[in-house]
Amino acid sequence: MRDQVQQLSSEYIDYLNYDQSLTFVLDLEAYNTSLQGKDILTFCNSALRENHPIHEIISLIFSPTTSLSQHATEAEFATWISDQLASTGIRKSKTFFDVLWTITLLPDRAVIRGIDCSNIESDGFNGVSTQGENPEIVPGQAAILSNSKSDLDESRLEPGISLKSIESTKPLEENWPPKEMCSSSYIAWFRDFDWASTSLGPTHEWPDQLKRLCELMLVNPDPVTVFWGPELILIYNEHYVALAGDKHPQMMGGSAREHWAEIWDQYDSLFDQMILDRQAFKQENTQLHIRRRGFLEEGFFNMRVMPILGRDGSVIGFYEPVSEVTKQVLTERRMHTLLKLSERTSSATALPDIWRLLLEALKDHPSDIHFAELYSLQDEVTSTDKPQYKLHGAVGFKMDHPGLQSALEISDSDRQGLHTALRQAHASNKPAVLSTADGSLSSSFLTKLETVGITEPPRTCIVCPLSCSLDDGIEAMLVIGVNPKRYYNEDYELFVNLLTRQVESTITFVKLFEKEKERLRQQAVFDGELKFKKFAESATVGIFSFDPAGNITFCNESWLELSGHDRNDMSAMSWTNDVHPDSVEDTKKYWDKIVNLEGQQTFEVQYKKPWKPSNLSDDSIYLDRTWVIASAYPEISEEGELTAILGCITDISTWKWVDQLQSQRLKEAIELKRQQENFLDITSHEMRNPLNAILHCAAELVDLLSGIIASTPERALVISDCLDASRTIVYCGRHQKRIIDDVLTLSKLDSNLLSITPVETQPLHVVEEVLKVFDTEIRASNIKTQTKLADSYKNLQIKTLLVDPHRLIQVLINLVANAIKFTKGESLRSLHIVIDAYATEPVSSDSGVRYVPSGRHQVDPTARAEWGTGDIVYLYFSVQDTGPGMTPHEADQLFNRFIQGSPRTHVQYGGSGLGLFISRELAELHGGRIGISSELGFGSTFDFYVKGRRATASASQQIPEDYPRQMIASHKPISRTQSPDQSLPAALPSMNSNVIPENLSSVPVIHVLVVEDNLINQKILAKIIRKQGYAVSIANHGEEALNIVQSSTWHRSPSMENALKLDIVLADIEMPIMDGKEFVRRVRKMQSEGVLASYIPIIAVTGNARNEQVLKAKESGFNEVVSKPYRESDVVSMIENYIKQEHRLEQSTPDES
Repeated sequence: MRDQVQQLSSEYIDYLNYDQSLTFVLDLEAYNTSLQGKDILTFCNSALRENHPIHEIISLIFSPTTSLSQHATEAEFATWISDQLASTGIRKSKTFFDVLWTITLLPDRAVIRGIDCSNIESDGFNGVSTQGENPEIVPGQAAILSNSKSDLDESRLEPGISLKSIESTKPLEENWPPKEMCSSSYIAWFRDFDWASTSLGPTHEWPDQLKRLCELMLVNPDPVTVFWGPELILIYNEHYVALAGDKHPQMMGGSAREHWAEIWDQYDSLFDQMILDRQAFKQENTQLHIRRRGFLEEGFFNMRVMPILGRDGSVIGFYEPVSEVTKQVLTERRMHTLLKLSERTSSATALPDIWRLLLEALKDHPSDIHFAELYSLQDEVTSTDKPQYKLHGAVGFKMDHPGLQSALEISDSDRQGLHTALRQAHASNKPAVLSTADGSLSSSFLTKLETVGITEPPRTCIVCPLSCSLDDGIEAMLVIGVNPKRYYNEDYELFVNLLTRQVESTITFVKLFEKEKERLRQQAVFDGELKFKKFAESATVGIFSFDPAGNITFCNESWLELSGHDRNDMSAMSWTNDVHPDSVEDTKKYWDKIVNLEGQQTFEVQYKKPWKPSNLSDDSIYLDRTWVIASAYPEISEEGELTAILGCITDISTWKWVDQLQSQRLKEAIELKRQQENFLDITSHEMRNPLNAILHCAAELVDLLSGIIASTPERALVISDCLDASRTIVYCGRHQKRIIDDVLTLSKLDSNLLSITPVETQPLHVVEEVLKVFDTEIRASNIKTQTKLADSYKNLQIKTLLVDPHRLIQVLINLVANAIKFTKGESLRSLHIVIDAYATEPVSSDSGVRYVPSGRHQVDPTARAEWGTGDIVYLYFSVQDTGPGMTPHEADQLFNRFIQGSPRTHVQYGGSGLGLFISRELAELHGGRIGISSELGFGSTFDFYVKGRRATASASQQIPEDYPRQMIASHKPISRTQSPDQSLPAALPSMNSNVIPENLSSVPVIHVLVVEDNLINQKILAKIIRKQGYAVSIANHGEEALNIVQSSTWHRSPSMENALKLDIVLADIEMPIMDGKEFVRRVRKMQSEGVLASYIPIIAVTGNARNEQVLKAKESGFNEVVSKPYRESDVVSMIENYIKQEHRLEQSTPDES
């Protein structure tokens, strides 16, 4: 119902507002059901709203909060409306408040209209007829209401009005349209029109709705037409006649499709659509080509077409107010043409420029310039010669068309072309008009136009002389073809005159400019030589002039000083003797270009003269030659001959010296950086190898001693001491590993080599992974840990986010390591980790944490394409401990490089002072910040957040090879609370386990080749592999490993009947004799050559941990890279993954034998 009311507003608001009767509309659904919150009164037209007393009464009656008990007349009016709406018979009209009301009932609404009777005299109802019981009242210009019956009686009429005065003995159809509407001759013609000969039939058979629309149309001061019925029969008012032109009166009562056939293809589909959706449409400044004056004429119109609905809701016709705006649009269009012409020609500095720019401007505006020809006056004319105009250009057809006249002569007597008009325009200096109306535009000329491509010949052409106001001399003739879809009237003439004047103003300006330029040139010639000489003698750049033979005709002191030339030798090409041998060839090449008139040349020249800065006494600053930039150009005479070579040279020796110095220092810096990286690589490699052995041996001792202490209670104290010592070794080893990692990370930060890579990550599993690393220390120190998800995190329903898990782990490891280090000596030992998330960037923390001011230029890492377009999420972590806490001064120092809270921190707890500085840098690099809240004696809280995105299909899911796989795309739940007596995944799995993994129980015995030169690491790695039930072969370097591969089942040699079956290779990289990279390259080469029977998975186990080193290892052919010190679980899981892949491949591939 609401849609229907809105449809009424969109389709009929204009129609009802034109109606002079007092009209309002009721929503029947709201009226019958008294729906709460829904208005019964949905519309009041303009006439009702302007009648304030009646409008207030109507608003009062249908207000839901009004009681009508104190308003008798209003209550009676409301009761009458209710009775009429409920009636199934003929509805009656009735007068209330001096207004005669009538109800028209539609399926979903009621239209109630009233005629104000207060100003109607007793003889004013000449248009009333009483046919049976259904009178129709037509006062003045009021719209006819409906054909319902009336229950008028004399008691209800105003004083002075009787039923007799209302009744008429003359039938209504003879008086329609009523004379009271208007006494114009058009109304009389309209009334007398032979409507019976049209498909509408005589007017007394017309529907009342059509009559009322016509009355509204006829009194409208604007052009209006009604389209009625499926044939769209045209009915229009007097003001529409001018728009229709010579189509009137034939089109009255005819079909719109027939009489507007030239434009109907544009509107047929629009009318069909209005019939379907009953929506009005509106057009403004619409261009139409209509035939109303004997030719297809261009016009512009504003129109609104509104569908007329019948009682069943279907479209029965259309009401269209229309106005012609052709004059306004053409004026604006022509002003725009003149403006663009002014803009184009304003840059002209010579007459040929004006002609070219004028034609370019006219070409862009074909609507008013159908075609144009420009004939310029020839300069070589004597007083006795006859003026001749030469075709300079044309618009609307091609210049090279043979039908164009290339020249027009004033004395030519040919009357078949433009010569007559040309002579007239040349003599009077005024435009000459040629028209088909008076025969001055001959058919032969129009035929010529057709031959040059003008398919639609004009009816008018104008020959416009273009003169200069300085001397009234004509410079050119512009022939313009008028738009054939427009007639040449006063407006068109004004446009042509304005265009001509504008061009003539430009001609005058150019002529003045040329005169002024000539005057200035002569003045410059007069002063130029003296000024140039004075300038050249004092210039710091070298200035020279050579003749075409190379003789020096002029040079200043700066040129002699820079080139080192002998001032007594000005002979031909003598200056080439001063050029350094390295530059002679290039100098001669550019000299030849200048001599051959190839334009200005700029090039470097090296002179033999050594260079040393004049303001420095340091003898170490010098060059063995002088460098200059030379710029020279040829001076050409009016005949096109080379007369001189002019130029200058500028000293650039200082720049060359600085460039050489910078190149040298850049090489030194690159070499220093290479040496530093080599040093870090060697140090890292040599430290990671023993650390690997230390950590694994210590972990094995912890496991062994933990089992022995329970079985030998008498030696529990000694074993406990050994156990503590082993745990201390593990702690120190891990601490040493973190220092190595921090140093490498710091090196990358200093070199801006660290990047943030988006990976779809589960934040819960990141925390779990970090806690695994410290599981042994947490257990040993009896620290209670708890992980909590904040409400905001849960509300955002986060499962995975695009973040960089590797950087998150680095920060969390630093924070958790500090928390454990400072908490394990306290009586209350707890570690609390909170995970939270926000849709907007956090500005403060609930725990009172103060974020450290950013130390770097903030760059949004999530703006890159690989992050996708998911929603921004700020992932937040809080690490809270029960350590000793610190003072505010100590907390302020924490996040600086090599700075700890106080000197006692290093003495009591150790550390490098790098961890928190690196954490701060990583958090800010990830678009976040880090902060601290601490109180002495009450522990500390470290908060940080990073910027990420929700994962989308467009986001990059490429996972860096060195990222932990167990936290990515995983759905394993995390324990929310962990205490020392609860089981946690071991950071270093037990070395005593000899259980073969279940998922490989059906696979034959796995054989692993270990390639390692360090005997300790060789032993440890072999032991780890054997614990899993695998067989192990050992090679001390790459060459031994290569021999083993060649003697294994991987090789295709048919003589290897009892060859060793190998499944996977674990190889170090840095080894003597043959390193790991060379070994893997040899193996991959053998595979590509077909020497090996199948693909060999090879994993690098190395102390080379930098990303660049990992990438280079993979480029060499390694499948994976495990950095030392490694975790046993990482190595075992990687072997299992590749063995399972090979096992599936063997099951799916038929035996080749």
